[in-house]
Formats: sequence, C-alpha cells, structure tokens
Amino acid sequence: MVLSPITIFLPALYIFASVISFTQFKVVYGAFARLALTRSSNPLWQQVQPVLRQLLTFCEAIFGQPATFTPNTTHVLLVAIMIVLLVNLRR
Repeated sequence: MVLSPITIFLPALYIFASVISFTQFKVVYGAFARLALTRSSNPLWQQVQPVLRQLLTFCEAIFGQPATFTPNTTHVLLVAIMIVLLVNLRR
C-alpha cells in the first residue's frame, strides 16, 4: 500500500487552516469590540452604535470577552472538520 503525500500532509493543512481562521476571527472580534465601544460625535454613528453594543453584548455572552478569547484544541479540531466537510461538499 503506497501512501501519497497528499494523504499524509492534508490533515495537517486542514488543522493549519483552522488555526489561521481562528486567529483571523480573534482579530476581527477584537476590532469589532473596539469599534462598538468607541465614542464619536458623528450623529449617524451615534444612531448605529447602540445596535453594535447590543450585538457585542450578545457575542460576549457566546464567546466571552474579546481580550480573553482563546480557542482550545477541541475548537481547532472541530473547525478543521468543518473545513474538510466544506471542501468535500464542493466536489
């Protein structure tokens, strides 16, 4: 039985893609939190900001504080499985 390099390296690439996506999510989540809490004198921004704060409160209830959000190994592996499923559904 001959193993191709794809079958050896593909799971590691999926896990790497999962780690990259979680890192990207953490950056976006932190930027969204700073955006929702920033004060501005713009009247349009003052109308939108209460909605963003409510959305931030909802996200904090699910994910926790943006500064302390750290995915563990289970999260990374579950996202890797989701990436595998998405890639294989496109075929």
